[in-house]
Amino acid sequence: MKTKTLIFILLIIFATSCNQTKEHIITGTFSDPQTEEWIYLQKMFSEEIIIDSARITDGKFTFKGEASGIPEAYALSYHPSKATGVLYPIFVESGKTDILIDSKDWEMKSVVTGGKVNNEFREHQKQRIENFITEIGDLNNRLKNENITDEERSNTNSRIKELWRKAEEFDVKYIKQHPDSPVSAYLLARIFYNLSLQETDQFLNVFSDSVKQTDAYRW
Repeated sequence: MKTKTLIFILLIIFATSCNQTKEHIITGTFSDPQTEEWIYLQKMFSEEIIIDSARITDGKFTFKGEASGIPEAYALSYHPSKATGVLYPIFVESGKTDILIDSKDWEMKSVVTGGKVNNEFREHQKQRIENFITEIGDLNNRLKNENITDEERSNTNSRIKELWRKAEEFDVKYIKQHPDSPVSAYLLARIFYNLSLQETDQFLNVFSDSVKQTDAYRW
């Protein structure tokens, strides 16, 4: 009788712990002094507008709140309605996430650490930048040269298209290899407009049930 009672109590404790929502803590600092007073965290792919705000004090800010069992993608920005100063995605997941924002280049030079999913995405993004995006940036700068010949311009544009194609293939490969990751759902949302409906459906069918609950998948 005592053994059955003990097992029953343990099952209740386990069920309760599984249903508990854990807290997320996102702390951030900037690479230089700030004149902005507030920073905003806005949920991506959501049908309703969900925004949290934090005051910037001495160049630092903190977001705290409940994290669901499935990390969702958010965008961090000075002004939710403006394109200047935006870092995304930040995956809101339980535990602590630290962000160092490079005010001159939020997307390429900011650093996000902490949290399994955030670390996973940043590692993928780092390789993508090193393999493709850095060269694309250099080639785009070459196109601004007034002395570039028509042949050079044509060759440069062709190389840029090739690199973007390879970057997309890089994302596709990751999605196929990680069907249980929220990162893969975000990547598909980023590139799906270049895919056929048949290709998109094939990817959607490989995702795990947990990933299918994310807004990125539904989007």
